[in-house]
Amino acid sequence: TLREACAQGQTLAQAKHVAFDCQYPDTNLLIQGDPQALRRLFLILIDNAVKYTASGGRVSVSLKGADGFAIGEVRDSGIGVSPDDLPNIFERFYRADKARSREQGGAGLGLSIAQWIADAHGAAIEVDSTPGKGSVFRVRIPILGSS
Repeated sequence: TLREACAQGQTLAQAKHVAFDCQYPDTNLLIQGDPQALRRLFLILIDNAVKYTASGGRVSVSLKGADGFAIGEVRDSGIGVSPDDLPNIFERFYRADKARSREQGGAGLGLSIAQWIADAHGAAIEVDSTPGKGSVFRVRIPILGSS
């Protein structure tokens, strides 16, 4: 699921001249959920990371298991999100950067859809962001085990 989202993310990043890498654990983390929905969740986060990272920047995606969770991270060196906007970014139609969002397209629904998918899977999305330095979106999904 994450591997497929990363393959699409690699294509998006190449088109924008953004460095892109993905790291996975040696074992598969087993979770219960809809693979297409989870792929969409990660693709939303990857697409946003690439969209808001300037040419020459970097997007890194990783997955690891810890404390009964699969933890997927999408880290970028992009524009970041201001502390004032952070509480609102998962609301439908909310845009933290109005001018850039119009320029880039989109309806302001991506993160609200990602949040809905996470909620449906008993997962949580956490965000750390610094304006001008980038963001880290962390998805914690309960695991059933590993193989």
